Amino acid sequence: MVQVAGVASVISSDRIREAAVKFPSFRVLLIKYEEFLFSQVQQTAACNAVHKVQARACSWLLRMQDLVGVDLPLTQEFLAQMMGVRRTSVTEVAGDLQKAGMITYGRGQIHIVDLKQIRHSACECDEDIRSHYRRMFDSGRVSKNEISLVDEGRRSSSPMKGRKPQPAGREPPRPKCRDHN
Repeated sequence: MVQVAGVASVISSDRIREAAVKFPSFRVLLIKYEEFLFSQVQQTAACNAVHKVQARACSWLLRMQDLVGVDLPLTQEFLAQMMGVRRTSVTEVAGDLQKAGMITYGRGQIHIVDLKQIRHSACECDEDIRSHYRRMFDSGRVSKNEISLVDEGRRSSSPMKGRKPQPAGREPPRPKCRDHN
């Protein structure tokens, strides 16, 4: 689902597969991205279950701000769909955020006025996701150990063929949400 208009590139899955076979570091990057995306989905599901709409809306605005800046071409209806809440809930939250001087909004446009206050009002999920992203990608390098783990996985006959095996004793990250109700 496209959330905001912009420019995108398209590549066939066959070309991606070829590049992943030819370039082990690219294959590792794809696997890391898949792991990150899955952990982000888990975090969002936990967040939706325990956090209030305003804190979730602020986290969502922060994510969108990272992608497109402080001027967000979004309707309240769309924001409600993305958050899985009623439009009336978003209207109420948007009104509260505007009264507090954090945002302004009009037809199909939300402008973040006070990013610091939005960040302060967001639940910890936004920072948890950012922190996980930094741990996975900030080095900008793929280690030889990561490549060899992926290659070992490709040679195995397991159903996880081609995936990076988890080191012994390492569990996948769990969502870290505290109840804010």
